[in-house]
Amino acid sequence: MKIKSKFLKTGIFTFFFIILFLSSSKAISFDTNDKLQALESTQWPWSDSNVTRYQLWISENWLMDYTGTITSIKHFTWNTHEDPLYNLNIYISSTDVIGDDLSADSPDSNHGSNKTLIYSGNLPLPGDTTFTIDVDDVFYYNGTGNLLIDYSFNTNNGYTDLWWQAVGQNSNFFQVVNHNIIGNYMFDSGAIRTQLEFSSSTPQIPEPGTMHLLGSLAAGLFSFAGLRRKFTK
Repeated sequence: MKIKSKFLKTGIFTFFFIILFLSSSKAISFDTNDKLQALESTQWPWSDSNVTRYQLWISENWLMDYTGTITSIKHFTWNTHEDPLYNLNIYISSTDVIGDDLSADSPDSNHGSNKTLIYSGNLPLPGDTTFTIDVDDVFYYNGTGNLLIDYSFNTNNGYTDLWWQAVGQNSNFFQVVNHNIIGNYMFDSGAIRTQLEFSSSTPQIPEPGTMHLLGSLAAGLFSFAGLRRKFTK
């Protein structure tokens, strides 16, 4: 009887461990993956102290295979440089607004109802080609809706000769710029190359085939427990 009890406990533990293992997904990366050199004409304003707002819109189509909690945002430069310091808030939301309907004059209207503050404070730009923003892991993207990343600058030191890796004109990636000098604009070209890191924070339901396999495994464990009891009598 003790043998059966010990075996059942081990089997049940193993069974649920397998379920948890299969239901958790590995961290994945989404990358716009273009490497065009962003020049001044592309209006990437982080090297300009007159920028007040910058938004990146990524289509649901591009993010089709990506879901989970966003843990970091990465941008990429072409050259090493000095370390400026920005003070800003970063918001993110999923939105039904399509790229052509983005508003440069009313950037708040571009957001969905789940607008979330994911970073606030001073943000140094490192002296290498990868600019990583570690966010607060508070926004879960479920694969529905376009994604809007919103940079709202409180102060910006600004400097020259910073070149970014950019994304060419396309219908999946837009940028909205609010600028004290050039005004407010929306572009479908020149947005900075962006990589998002996703990490699953909620269990995923296994596929039916996987569930069938787990069910067979469970049945086998309990059947084997019964045989052990029979032969140990």
